This record gives sequence, C-alpha cells and structure tokens, in this order.
Amino acid sequence: TNGKLVRGDAIDVVRNGKTISTGKLTQLQQNKADVKEVKMGLECGIRFEPSGPVNEEDNIAVGDTIECYHEEKIKQTL
Repeated sequence: TNGKLVRGDAIDVVRNGKTISTGKLTQLQQNKADVKEVKMGLECGIRFEPSGPVNEEDNIAVGDTIECYHEEKIKQTL
C-alpha cells in the first residue's frame, strides 16, 4: 500500500493470508515503456520469475496481493 516497485526486488503473491508464490520482479512497464521503478499510486505492468514450480491453481487471480520487497545481505562483524 506504500512505497515503490523496483525491478529486481523479491515478490510474494499472497492469497487469503497464505503465500502461494515467490519470485523476482523481472520487468516493469509504465505507458508501454520499460522502467526501473514505479512509485505508489501509479499503474504499471509487471512480470516476475517464480523461484520454484508453479501449479495451475497458483496463477495470479483477482483479489491476490502482491508484496514486493528488497533483500540485502549484510556481512556479520564481530
């Protein structure tokens, strides 16, 4: 509900409170142009690559929530 979508970030598809698919955001389009990010409140088209096998019933459907987030690996220090 807030923030922005950024190409390359991780995605979870959530249905009825359960994550049905995870993957990586591979393409963002806005006004038929490829873009790197889209800010909150703007329409866009997305394409993502699932991280595992996808069943037919796990296709994105009306009412699903798409959660996009950025993961960072931070080296542990002593």
